[in-house]
Amino acid sequence: MKPAVSTKQTSTAIKDFKSVVAFYKTNSQTVLLIALVCFIGYVWGLGGQFIKGDDTGLMTNPVIHDYGESLKTYSLSTILVSTIYQVFRLNPFPYHLAILLLAVCFSLGSTICRFAGWR
Repeated sequence: MKPAVSTKQTSTAIKDFKSVVAFYKTNSQTVLLIALVCFIGYVWGLGGQFIKGDDTGLMTNPVIHDYGESLKTYSLSTILVSTIYQVFRLNPFPYHLAILLLAVCFSLGSTICRFAGWR
């Protein structure tokens, strides 16, 4: 009996940055559709305020306030939030925009991984 899902790797050769760019060019409609779906999913929150606890966490977290301390954590999320805080303080729009852009980037990255057969 054959398995329902094929375990054979696809033959898509994505080995370097040029092949990634070529992949996105040849699959531009799929890439744009995925980016658009992510954008539509998150765009409605751009104008919103912080949810309960977010602004309090930003105001009371000393690591977020001290950019040097945030760099010592080696946590990308802490460094990103600290960077946004240093520039925009408690304006919620940049935080929401960063989440939207990250969602689009991760979706496009996972798309290329999936089409390349990486698991």
